[in-house]
Amino acid sequence: MTTNDDTIYETEGILPDGRHYQAELWQLGASYHMTIFIPRAEGETAADAAREIESALVQFCGTQYRRVEPVFREGEPFWSYNVVVCDDEEQFVARLPLMHRVDSFSVWYGDRPVRFAGPS
Repeated sequence: MTTNDDTIYETEGILPDGRHYQAELWQLGASYHMTIFIPRAEGETAADAAREIESALVQFCGTQYRRVEPVFREGEPFWSYNVVVCDDEEQFVARLPLMHRVDSFSVWYGDRPVRFAGPS
């Protein structure tokens, strides 16, 4: 696990279609965000990438704040899937990629825990 002042954790895995993904949970002010990087497939649209990621890794439980953009990492084409996970008033995502061998994860806002499950 690699962390810095804003990164909570990083993890990686394999999507059902065989592509590797890298995920980063990070904090910006009072909100938590997740960025998931997957290699771009030939002819794939941002909507296709969002469907693939959401069917395997992310489950919304509130308003869906997502953004999918084409990026390059080390010269290779990737999708950057960004989602707002929660803020100090509401939880938007119930399921997201977790660190290996971790079944659930919680963050605290005052005396209120916000819990997340890993992919099924």
